[in-house]
Formats: sequence, C-alpha cells, structure tokens
Amino acid sequence: MKILNGNKYYDRADVGKYYKSACNSLIDPSIIDKHNPNLFGFSTEFLYSVDSEEMDVIKQGIDKLNNTLSWEFSSETALNLEIIEKCYHTLRTPPSNKLDSKSFKAISVEDITPDALLKYEHWLNGIGIEILFSFFSF
Repeated sequence: MKILNGNKYYDRADVGKYYKSACNSLIDPSIIDKHNPNLFGFSTEFLYSVDSEEMDVIKQGIDKLNNTLSWEFSSETALNLEIIEKCYHTLRTPPSNKLDSKSFKAISVEDITPDALLKYEHWLNGIGIEILFSFFSF
C-alpha cells in the first residue's frame, strides 16, 4: 500500500496478500476476530461452524471481489480505496434477496425452495465479499 496525496493506493501484490489472508480466515476465523469483529454484518462465530459446502460458497464471494479488482488492474496500476469500495458495493446483493443462516436453518428440509436456497447462497457470498473488503479497512 502506498499513500499519495493523502489517499491509500493498493497494487496487485497488496490485493493478492489480502486475498490470501481472506482465504486463510475461513480456515482460521481468529484472523478477523483479532481486528474488529463488529465490522461485519454477520457474527464471526458463524465461521467456526460452517460446513464445507457453505465454506465453498463463502470462498466464491471472496473470489468474486478478487476477480473484480483484478479486472480493474487491466486499466490501472494501483487502486484507491474509493475504487475498491465501488467494486464492493456493485457486488452486494440487496437484503430482500438474502436469507441468513438462522432463517434458512429454521426452514424444514422438505420446505426448502430453490428461491430460499439461492437467497442463502447470496448471503454466504456476501460474507466472502465482506471478509475480503474488510482487509482494506484494517
């Protein structure tokens, strides 16, 4: 990270480092607990109990933001926080299209619809996106 004219700029190496840290935080959630666990729109305790399929969907969210930032590097050599935040907001799903873990698990197995499953996947993707974005805020 470099600071120019009072603005923070991140190059490919910085994004790669944060991507790796975000992925590692899925294996060891204490990585993000050390910073500010209240920064997230979900309880970081949830990460200690996710199964492998949920973990894969969260990882897809991390990958989405990482790929979007990588695309930005096709025209920029470094990204400021404003561009990173813009990418973050573009990938976010509206709350009406999300279903959190507690609500999803309250649905009986036979009552789970494709729509409910999709909303839960949106919520899990959002967690991944939030995790990677948070490393730019630490």
